[in-house]
Amino acid sequence: KWPYAMVLGASGKRLYVTDNDRNTLVVVDVERQAVVRTITGEPFATGLDGCPGNMCRGRGASGVYVSPDERYAYVASMRENGLARIDLNSGAIVDGVTLGRFPRAIVASASNDRLYVLNSVDDTISVVSLAHWPQVIATLPLGDHDASGVEFGRALSMWLSPDGRRVAWTAAPYGREGEHPETGIWLARVDGSAPARRWTHGGDDVSPRWSPDGSRLAFMSDREERGTHGLYVLDSDGG
Repeated sequence: KWPYAMVLGASGKRLYVTDNDRNTLVVVDVERQAVVRTITGEPFATGLDGCPGNMCRGRGASGVYVSPDERYAYVASMRENGLARIDLNSGAIVDGVTLGRFPRAIVASASNDRLYVLNSVDDTISVVSLAHWPQVIATLPLGDHDASGVEFGRALSMWLSPDGRRVAWTAAPYGREGEHPETGIWLARVDGSAPARRWTHGGDDVSPRWSPDGSRLAFMSDREERGTHGLYVLDSDGG
């Protein structure tokens, strides 16, 4: 009904798809192109209160990470304001951890021992240990304000640097209806040793990608011609 995110398992045999409105994780057999299992989250404690679906209420299965051995799946907001851990052998929700408001995007460290979970209403990133699950190692603020006044939370996505030391994300600031969108790219150190900083200004800057050595970021922007996006590359230490 409302597919949100999908990842291909390390074996290449299974595709894992979240459905926000149904609050489910769907497992697809790639070769057979068939659904082999649908895992449904527990009922939420409150109703929709006039909202048309879960997204409006800031909940429902969103980002997903699957362990390399495909034993566990971790699904954001399958439990309200939390990260649920699912045993893929049994299809049962084993446990979970409470994070910030409306967790959505999930990025794993290169060593697969940590998850970085973006809380879209709080404007924070929760750093969750998989080696010492369910420990939350740190909570990184992404700005000076939260996004409680923005419908569905702030429009955000994020990417981890190759060395796992920095994270880049896009954030759409508050604006007025009819204004040209100005989405900025932000950078922060994942250990919280320095404040987050806005790295780009002046356009609808989206889809950043790190170079293999982490020295540069490529991104799309319409800074030269509004509404027409082109490719830009800048040093990650600059901006």
